[in-house]
Amino acid sequence: METATQATAVERKNLPYRFTTDETIALAKKAAEEQSRLKALEEGKKMVADEWKAKISACQAEITNLSNKITSGIEYRDYNCIVTFDDPKRDYKTLRHPATGEIVEIKEMTFSEINKRDQAELPLEDGKLEEAESEAASAEEKPWIVEEEEQAGERPEALEEEPPEKEAPKPKKKASKALF
Repeated sequence: METATQATAVERKNLPYRFTTDETIALAKKAAEEQSRLKALEEGKKMVADEWKAKISACQAEITNLSNKITSGIEYRDYNCIVTFDDPKRDYKTLRHPATGEIVEIKEMTFSEINKRDQAELPLEDGKLEEAESEAASAEEKPWIVEEEEQAGERPEALEEEPPEKEAPKPKKKASKALF
């Protein structure tokens, strides 16, 4: 019979380990930190995705804008048009394209433009300066005339001396609760 010899050797094996209370608390803190880090990474990803989405949308909008310009062949731009007064007739003005001279609009002159023209046309004689200044001052005292013209969008033929009479507002009746 043979006798068993006792030899000592080490073999690696994965066995259960029970955490202590302190180890469990430390693991919980680490898990909470990782959860916070994950949320921050997801927010960063969302922010970057939103930025890229905005960049893509801006690019798509520019492509659409350019396509529309190509299709229509035009775009609107602001120009300082050349204005000629009393053209084609008195109290009208004509606006022309600055590069081509093409007529772009004919419209009525404003009250202010007509006044400036009329003042430039009238040579003032001695004593007439005071009279003209007096007329201008009285026009300033009647602002309702200008307001009415601005609301109507045109120059009235004859200016009134007094503001138009307005009806006094009627007292409001209290609404009854019963509906018929």
